Amino acid sequence: MRKQQFSTAGLALTMIGIFTGCGTTNVTLSTQGTTTTSSINVANQTSQSVPKKAKNKSTPSANTISSVESQKSSSAGQFVFTKPPHMWNGTQGWTTASVLALNNGSKMFGIRLLTTHDGGNTWSNAGPKLKSLNGLQDEDGSFYSPSLGWFVELAPDHEFIIQRTTDGGALWKSSTPIPTHLGDGGMQIDRVSQDVGYAVVRDAGMTNPSSELYQTVDGGASWKPLRNLPISGTIDFVSKENGWLAGTNNTPDPLLKANTGHTGMGYTWLYQTTDGGQSWKHIELPIPKSLTSDHTSVSYPIFRGTWGIVTVTFSPAKGDNRAEALYVTNDGGKSWTSYKIPTGTVADVQFLSPSSGFLKSYVPGKTPSSPETPEWFCTQNGGRTWTRLNISLPNQGTTDTSIEFSTNTNWWAENQTGLFKTTNGGKSWVQVP
Repeated sequence: MRKQQFSTAGLALTMIGIFTGCGTTNVTLSTQGTTTTSSINVANQTSQSVPKKAKNKSTPSANTISSVESQKSSSAGQFVFTKPPHMWNGTQGWTTASVLALNNGSKMFGIRLLTTHDGGNTWSNAGPKLKSLNGLQDEDGSFYSPSLGWFVELAPDHEFIIQRTTDGGALWKSSTPIPTHLGDGGMQIDRVSQDVGYAVVRDAGMTNPSSELYQTVDGGASWKPLRNLPISGTIDFVSKENGWLAGTNNTPDPLLKANTGHTGMGYTWLYQTTDGGQSWKHIELPIPKSLTSDHTSVSYPIFRGTWGIVTVTFSPAKGDNRAEALYVTNDGGKSWTSYKIPTGTVADVQFLSPSSGFLKSYVPGKTPSSPETPEWFCTQNGGRTWTRLNISLPNQGTTDTSIEFSTNTNWWAENQTGLFKTTNGGKSWVQVP
């Protein structure tokens, strides 16, 4: 069962299926093997939450797309896929498309939600209808199952409205507005069950932006505001009570040293709640001496029960010798083991099981003036070693590519030249019409 998770950068964080294959070019990366029992510091907060299994697979009654549904006084025109599809099985899945339309003679761009029920051969407009063509936030929302979906509409006066469906997109209903005094820095939705979920609203500030946490217990119809989170970051709840928060803090909190004994040097920004967000504990990750730095950031929290991972970026105050490591826990965060990951800037993390996962990294060029190269890697041993994937798409050229690994052999890829599908683990690709 997959869980949809989105960050401010729009990076899908998932655990899906079972993967049995990997690439052919081995990347030699030794294990750091640092395992330490976590020390915990407490920072008060507020909230509540539930489980994550939805098996309703109803089919939406939407018109198959040949041209995207038009809005009032708008004529819809060209559309292109904006991300690889997220597939629940071999036939059902969803994605989004960018739409170019005419509104009273003026060009407008917007986002449309599409679903497929035949393995991607045809796509249907699953809604929702919005007051503004620009209202649907591409990165903010997801389908929890083929029938249950949430998407975010940016309303006037910096309010967010959750558009929700329980029948795969045939009918959408609007939530009560979520007011925020923050700027429109974006929203992340984390659905825990059919009824319960959380939403993080972020400020648009660059330095330590504020984040507000909201909760729903009625399927997204109404949202209860909770106290601000200790940091601006990404959440991942594994149950109604248990959740994780990972992020960064560019300038140390004035109260940081008084509350935790830390000055911010090498401080790892990871927190855990066991009471539905009412309080948050700081989790002390063991930092190898070779990676201690002036500034750290924690990202890509993926947790399933007692197993979980985060990636940590270590950045020195001077120079470009940044490094990244994967931290793994198998006991609910009591102890952690760190592993080296491929050199570069990690841009996406997907795990199929606690042992099998993928990551995308922008690898530096051979010279300072050489451009970074996006490359995909996979692991079959929980991150101890990584293998470079040799992925080549038709007409790929120099365009960057996003990939969704649906099963052990079925992958989807999207770039500026189109949408592609492979059913044999990347040996051959077919472009989707």
